[in-house]
Amino acid sequence: MHDAERQNAGSGQGSFAGTDEQLFDAYWASYKNLDVTADIKSPNGENVVATGATAYEAVGLMEKWLEDNDLYTKPKKWKNKQ
Repeated sequence: MHDAERQNAGSGQGSFAGTDEQLFDAYWASYKNLDVTADIKSPNGENVVATGATAYEAVGLMEKWLEDNDLYTKPKKWKNKQ
């Protein structure tokens, strides 16, 4: 997984230089074709978010869990109507 992340999200050492949305986008891109499943826990390890999820699914599940727990607000994408 770390090898897949490096191409889009960087080395993983230190803070990510972009926004939260850019980090999620980097994870989506990194895990798109990765055939790995895992159990997903909340950042503090106290809550099981999902079991047997693919790495790609895990990104969306974690994003939703963070939103549901008021720890992240997904930016709204507006379409320019002309």
